[in-house]
Amino acid sequence: MTGARIKKIITGVPVFIYAVFTLFILLKGIVNWNGGDRAYDSISPDILRGFLMLLSLSFFVFAISFLYKITDKIPADKLRLFSVIAFLLMFSGQLVYVFTAQTGIRYDALKVYDEAVSLFSGNGIGENDLNGYFSIYSNNYAITILTHYTLKLLIKLHIVYADLSNGILALQVINILYTDLAILGFICLMGNKLGNKEAFFYIVFAMINPMTYVWLPFYYTNTVSMAFGIWGIILLFKSISLAGKDTTLCVICSVLSGIIFALGFKLRATVFIALIAAFIVICLSGSYKDIKVIKVKTITLFILIISMAASLICFKAVEKRYLAFDPKDTAFPAVH
Repeated sequence: MTGARIKKIITGVPVFIYAVFTLFILLKGIVNWNGGDRAYDSISPDILRGFLMLLSLSFFVFAISFLYKITDKIPADKLRLFSVIAFLLMFSGQLVYVFTAQTGIRYDALKVYDEAVSLFSGNGIGENDLNGYFSIYSNNYAITILTHYTLKLLIKLHIVYADLSNGILALQVINILYTDLAILGFICLMGNKLGNKEAFFYIVFAMINPMTYVWLPFYYTNTVSMAFGIWGIILLFKSISLAGKDTTLCVICSVLSGIIFALGFKLRATVFIALIAAFIVICLSGSYKDIKVIKVKTITLFILIISMAASLICFKAVEKRYLAFDPKDTAFPAVH
C-alpha cells in the first residue's frame, strides 16, 4: 500500500465517521425532543422540526457555499483583515454573553471551584471534601490547582475581590481567553497548512457557532485544555520545520511543546489524542527514503517525549503537595 493511499484512508475514515454521527444527531434531533408535543398543537412536532432543521441546514450550506465562492475574488491581505474583524466580533459577543447571562456553574465545574477556593485555607485537597468527590475523580486535581493559582493571581491583581464574590465571573472571562487562544491557534494552523481562505472560513464558522458562546460560563477541563492541545501541535510542527536551520530554536520549541502537552494531558487526557494526531501527520509527511528527514523527526519527537515525561513528573510532585490523602485507591483513573 502506497503512502498516498495510507494518507487518503487516514483522512477519509474520520470524515466518514463524523458524517455518520452528524446525520445520527440530526435525525435524533428531529424525533427525540422532550416536550415537543406541547410546543406545537396542530402540527406534528416531528414533521415541523424536520422541516425547520432541513430548511436551516440548506440555508446554511447555501450561504457558506456562496461565501466560499466570492472569497476567491478577495485579496489575501483583505481576507486576513476580515478574519481579524470576525475574530474581534466573536470576542465581543462572548464578553457580552458572559456579562449579560451571569450564569452560575454546576456539577463538576462547581466542585472544582469550591475546592480551589478551599485551598486558600491551606488544608489541601481532602479525601472527604465535597462528599468524597476528589477521592473518586482523580482527573480533576490539575484543574483544581490551576484554578486556585489563577484566583490567587487575580486577587493580587485586584481583579477578583478578596471575598471571591466575583470569582466565578472572573473565571468565566478567563475561560473566554482559553477558548479563543485555542481558536486563534487553529486559525494559525489552518492558515499555515491550508491557506488564508480556509482559515477565514473557520473563524466565520466559530463566530456563528452557538457553542462558541454557550459553553463559556462552564469553566472546566473541556474548554481549558483545548488551547494546550492546539499550541502543543503548533510548537511541534514549528520544531520540525526549524530542524537543520536553527537547532537552538528547534530544541526550545520541542521542549515547550512537551511541557504544554504534559499540562494539557493533566488537565484532560483527551489532549493526548491531539498529540497522536500530530505524530501521525509527522510520520506520513515527507519522504521515507530521506534518512536526514527521518533522523530529524526522530530526534525532535524524542526531545518532546523526554520533555513531556519530565514535566509530568514535576506536575505529579505539585499534585502530591496539595493532596491531603493517598490517591492510589481512587475509583477512577486519571484518564477518566
